[in-house]
Amino acid sequence: MFCGLLAVHGPTTSIDRTRRVEEPTAEVAAYVTADICAPNAALIEQIGQAEVVVLAIPENILESAVTAVAPLMSRDALLVHTASVQTVISELLLTEATRHRLQACGVDPMFAPALGFQGRPVALTTIRPGPRIDALARFMSEAGARVVRITPDEHDRLTASIQVATHASVLAFGLSICRSGIDISRCLELATPPYRAMLTLCARLCSGQPEVYREIQDVHPLAEQTRVQVRDCVQELSARSADRGDFEAMIAEMSGWLGNQQEILAADCARWFSSAPATTADV
Repeated sequence: MFCGLLAVHGPTTSIDRTRRVEEPTAEVAAYVTADICAPNAALIEQIGQAEVVVLAIPENILESAVTAVAPLMSRDALLVHTASVQTVISELLLTEATRHRLQACGVDPMFAPALGFQGRPVALTTIRPGPRIDALARFMSEAGARVVRITPDEHDRLTASIQVATHASVLAFGLSICRSGIDISRCLELATPPYRAMLTLCARLCSGQPEVYREIQDVHPLAEQTRVQVRDCVQELSARSADRGDFEAMIAEMSGWLGNQQEILAADCARWFSSAPATTADV
């Protein structure tokens, strides 16, 4: 996705331990087979010439990659990471970028890469500022993205809710239905719009890369705290459902938090449900 974005502005090189494509494409001008954490001569040459290096790699090797790549980059080049957790790596990246006089930022697309930038949010954390970061933000905006500038700390506090709590809730819901022993076909025959929406979210997560969702639940520094909060709120719901007034007070608390966004979001939900299929064929 980032090669496609940047190829409009200059030739891109793809680096991986296993070469996946033999011939250049419109998005990638050249391919280098190398280990980003242990650069060979060909990789060292490419990194030294690059104006922008994007580390779109698993988070468990990101720190090693940053320390290997930063010393090889030319002064004022831009080093970008795409980690879903920003606080820890940002500290290391700031140290390395300052030492080697680089520009540095974190970019977290809040969507699956196959969906593309159009109309979708991208979190941008500036770690060591410079004009190349502004140019990258402009390129993403021109591709249709909604670029949201944010600090690493705020990013991680928000994604604890946006990703950790959401995925945990959907996966727990799916697991509970799966273990109930009821037939999925019968479920869909009687499915209410909210139930069907939850099942579609569960199906989407099950259709993705398990490692992506596992990393979010495992690596995020607020993951355990967030899951405990979700668990505690389920227990609170059980307790407060016994009293009508208490239950209504709980709903009112959430309504107050939603504020003037409640009406907008409720209208969105109504549109989604009205466009959903009434029945499911061949389930």
